[in-house]
Amino acid sequence: MKALWFVLVNFCPIINSQDSKLDLICQKWRLVGMKEYDKSNTSILTPRTVILIINRDGTFERNIPDMYQTKGKWELNSDSSKLKFLDLERHGYGMVPTPLVTPTDSIIKLTKDTLIYCSSSFRTRQKIPVNIDYCYVREK
Repeated sequence: MKALWFVLVNFCPIINSQDSKLDLICQKWRLVGMKEYDKSNTSILTPRTVILIINRDGTFERNIPDMYQTKGKWELNSDSSKLKFLDLERHGYGMVPTPLVTPTDSIIKLTKDTLIYCSSSFRTRQKIPVNIDYCYVREK
């Protein structure tokens, strides 16, 4: 798994100047890897099958087949280097909307076939800051 992660991050072609980030990000994606790390530990996680569909109208759907479905809104920051997802619906039930805060998930790599972004959060019990890199490949 570490070798796959290394290849995806280091050898996938860099964004082509004629492709806009909006054109690149608005795709159907499949999660293939996750890397969780904090100050003292790095773990490569084997994810469940997750499908992420990002639409040009600012909406998205995230599905774990036969288990979990969310819908919501997404946005990029002004220089398209960060993104944010806001869940509005789970399993068909509406959620209490909260304002879409400034995008904080850093885009590490974005090509026509690869989306890697880092999301920062806290482990609930220990209140330890943790980062998770999500690696998606385009679903054809």
